[in-house]
Amino acid sequence: MDGRGQVRTQCPVAWQGRRLDASRHRLALPRGRDLGSQGAVRRADAGTGQVQAMTPNRPADDRVTRAVLDCLRDGSWARYDHERLESFEAFTARTLGAAHAVLAGSGTLALEHALAATGVGPGGMVALSAYDFPGNFLTVHALGARPVLVDADPATGQMDPASLSVALGRFSIAAVVVSHLHGGIAPLDDIIPLCDRAGAAVVEDCCQCPGGTLAGRPLGTRGRAGVVSFGGGKPVSCGRGGAVLTDDALVAQRVKLRSHRGTRLAVPGNLQLAALEPQLAGWKETLGTAADRLGRLDGVFRNNRACQPVWRVSTGNLSGFYRLGLMVPAGDRQRLIESAKALDLPLAAGFRAIHAGRSAARFETAGDLPGALECGRRMTTLEGELVRWDGNAFEDALERCRAWAPAA
Repeated sequence: MDGRGQVRTQCPVAWQGRRLDASRHRLALPRGRDLGSQGAVRRADAGTGQVQAMTPNRPADDRVTRAVLDCLRDGSWARYDHERLESFEAFTARTLGAAHAVLAGSGTLALEHALAATGVGPGGMVALSAYDFPGNFLTVHALGARPVLVDADPATGQMDPASLSVALGRFSIAAVVVSHLHGGIAPLDDIIPLCDRAGAAVVEDCCQCPGGTLAGRPLGTRGRAGVVSFGGGKPVSCGRGGAVLTDDALVAQRVKLRSHRGTRLAVPGNLQLAALEPQLAGWKETLGTAADRLGRLDGVFRNNRACQPVWRVSTGNLSGFYRLGLMVPAGDRQRLIESAKALDLPLAAGFRAIHAGRSAARFETAGDLPGALECGRRMTTLEGELVRWDGNAFEDALERCRAWAPAA
């Protein structure tokens, strides 16, 4: 604390006896030692001991490789296969805990389908957090609808129910997009009753947290619909793709009809499905490992007032690990990001508040949005892929997190 009661942070200047050079973002390491960085695996060069990037950043495991090669060899990669598509949709629904899953070309397109299927059209109003993936805001505009921005909780980055309540009382809102961000879980137990009373459909954005749970119930199934992404870098990925999850047969049918032109438009092909199938088949095991490792990461940061984790891991509750949120002092954020890079930790800034720098003519609000602005200034995200690195690489990353954690 300084004399004004403000938390001050101090970035590490050395690690394992080596002075950090933030301008080079390199760290001399024992030769041959594996590390991970920026979602990529790195290895210390045998000749110099310097960390060198290795690609690809997430090599396919044996199951994915075999499935893709089989698809190439049997010729199915170049064919339409509606039965396989529908079979994969049913498998996705079972795995993620919904009655129905309908594939789309991306998580963003899945959100567009879901909003349209729940009754959003031109001139309608859709509430979403002012701290969110910007594509969600643009998707509302793509439907000809009007975004209503509500505030975010400055401690977690999730939607603020109190701000949503004001918006629901002031505007005739058709749907509410509720995103689970940065390993956190939106307060659905507060949000859903508000929406039910106002007659607004809840669409959960689970693009960062496929397979997550709240009180043991799968995320994406509490509202009228949910969406997931299979896009680049996501925990379950084939580079592109997404799906609408719903327990409402009418919503599922509307989504299918919206993307049907004699054949299904903008859905993953057989080669992509071949890559996805084994990933989903092993997803529960992956989540179990992730939960254990997220708990260990939580132990590094939880008591550090200068660097508070957004993610929560407890019995029955697990969000995602695509990007792990860490709230840091706004004035120190860039310095802390540079310090993390010097330790080869994949840390980046979070989203910018949606209304920052945009014309007020493009949205409605029910008041000021200070929480979203604070999140936009303070949020950092740690590349969650590190929880899937092999044991030695994860342990090494954990040590670097301890070395980096700013001193409060």
